Amino acid sequence: MVKYRRARLGMLILAALVASTIAFASGGRGEAGQQTVSFITLDVVNFRPQLEIFIDEFQKAYPNIKIDPVWSADPEPQVVTGLESGAEQDLIFIWSPALVPYVKQKRLAQVPPAHEKKIRDMVFDYSLLPMTNEGKLYGVPYNYYPSFGSIMYNVDLWKQANLDPTTAKNWDEFMQMCQKVTKRDTTGRMTQAGFSAERDKDAYFYAWVLQGGGKVFNPDGTAAFDNAIGRAALQRIVDIYTKWKVDDPEFGLTTDTFKQGTVAATNGMPWFASILAKDTPNIKFAFMPQPPVSSSPRYWGLIEVWMYGVSQRAANKEAVWQFVDYLLQAKQMARWSPFSGEMPANRQASTAPEVTSSPFLGPFAQLMPHGKAEGIIEFLSGDITQLMREVMPAKAIRGMQTVDQAIREAATEVNRLSKK
Repeated sequence: MVKYRRARLGMLILAALVASTIAFASGGRGEAGQQTVSFITLDVVNFRPQLEIFIDEFQKAYPNIKIDPVWSADPEPQVVTGLESGAEQDLIFIWSPALVPYVKQKRLAQVPPAHEKKIRDMVFDYSLLPMTNEGKLYGVPYNYYPSFGSIMYNVDLWKQANLDPTTAKNWDEFMQMCQKVTKRDTTGRMTQAGFSAERDKDAYFYAWVLQGGGKVFNPDGTAAFDNAIGRAALQRIVDIYTKWKVDDPEFGLTTDTFKQGTVAATNGMPWFASILAKDTPNIKFAFMPQPPVSSSPRYWGLIEVWMYGVSQRAANKEAVWQFVDYLLQAKQMARWSPFSGEMPANRQASTAPEVTSSPFLGPFAQLMPHGKAEGIIEFLSGDITQLMREVMPAKAIRGMQTVDQAIREAATEVNRLSKK
């Protein structure tokens, strides 16, 4: 009986070994050999369709790995809740400010050395800044967009006004032209914005600080904008509303009002142009260079990278990195960027014909040499971004504070947050 049991046990072990060998050799097609990778990202028209194609292609190439996506219209709260509770997905694809605090705390998985070398060899160095801690990587940059330097305008609205915005020689002249395409009803309520600034005001601020010869943050992350240059930059934003009166904070968010055909011009956003072309093809738009505020260089601040972060708790980390490696290939990123409207972090992909000839990205490719990342992007957590994007300008625009007061308060808050 003992011999029989031992022989039977040996046969079972041998059968299991054979089965696992067959499963491995066949790519793990059976459930026993399949690894699952949970994956959360943004559910928008310029992200999801192409990512679904990538997932499908990857799973066909690696049938032993199943990608289980979580699509969310607002993934940041879910990502933060997951990371704080220890229940995050294996792979996170989100904008860098959401993950900067977790990079600082080393709460994400460190990129394995073999993968790190490949990543560093293929991406722009400055795209690594938000995910670097003590020289080590805790995330992977994928794409970013120039946040300033180009104007997107509604072609038909300017034609109806018999004006050509591309002839403006400087910012003030452009604002004067925008006044002529601004409309209000008999009660004074705005019905058409000549220039909408109700999106990413921090991009304006950073660019005008840089163009003024200043800097935004010090090397330790504290504020470097509490000075005449910073006040001039914020005043220029406030002037859009109070001096030129070509926008109104009550008129609506740029990404909504431009789609409605009630915005003549706005800050160029290639990712939004991609969405606009898909959702509202009846809106004809074009790009033009940002009119200069002075003779200074056309600097703009790199404020956001979309990045992949891997959970320290991921059970199948190597499967996760296989998927990331697949997505990071130049040929995949050259397909992704024209669809998403965001520039690839991969150097080779950034010069691919699909990217340089894109109607959304082509106008921005020439701006890349003017982009400034150091001293900005690595310090932009979600709370600092919210402060600089909404809180500081809103208080000055609405007359709740003077420009001096808004700058001083924002600097104090940045200094407090930088010590957290």
